[in-house]
Amino acid sequence: NFQSGRKRSSLTLHITRFFEARHDPSHAPLMLWLNGGPGSSTIASGLLFELGPCTVAPTGTYTRRNPHSWTENLNILFIDQPIGTGYSYATSRPLVTTLDDLAVDVYALLQIFFRHFPQYAARPFHLAAESWGGHYAPHIAHYIFSQNEQIMGAQLAGNDERIWVNLTSVTMANGLTEPASQFESIPQYLCMDSPYPLMDWDDPRCVALRTGSPACIRAIKACYRFPHSKATCSAATWACWPGYMSAPITSLYNISYL
Repeated sequence: NFQSGRKRSSLTLHITRFFEARHDPSHAPLMLWLNGGPGSSTIASGLLFELGPCTVAPTGTYTRRNPHSWTENLNILFIDQPIGTGYSYATSRPLVTTLDDLAVDVYALLQIFFRHFPQYAARPFHLAAESWGGHYAPHIAHYIFSQNEQIMGAQLAGNDERIWVNLTSVTMANGLTEPASQFESIPQYLCMDSPYPLMDWDDPRCVALRTGSPACIRAIKACYRFPHSKATCSAATWACWPGYMSAPITSLYNISYL
């Protein structure tokens, strides 16, 4: 079974899809899955092409059952966020522009969800995010934790209507949390210092990585200094992804495909 809807939080509309677990949904944990990007639609990407109960067929004209879906054993909520991503939109305020605002929005939506479906409120809650979601998940988890602390104090006084979120784990799939450090470590990880390096240090692809690394890191740090400059941050994107990563790695999701 699944629920489809538009959840209003903080004067915005989040587009959501919720799927019950295929096995024992009345006892299965609850997971929130978020794609990254930034700007990647969770519904159009994670739900329909990664871990959802169905995937888009090669022809693009229908969907088919995904036997590897995480909904085999989890109740999963998919949300298009931040506002302005995918099918989510704002009605009477600017788009979300900070991670702090994003966390407040997602928390507000979770409160709405638990009020509509209280049977899931006490379940273990797993927060999972991919790629740029490595920025989203820690901020959301921190905000949930801070609100739970406030709820503990307020409930002693008997004057709080917020619902406790039973945060059990935070999962980041291929999470991009701090790009400068992560990109800088790639040559060492692939070619030298990992437990199972995939290439020899003198492999031409390793040489290409070491050669391209300084330009990538300089571009990222320039974006850090001028975070609101599209030109500066776009330059970092192009220097690091197609320029730096594309030559040695053919699959960003499976580094054994070299």
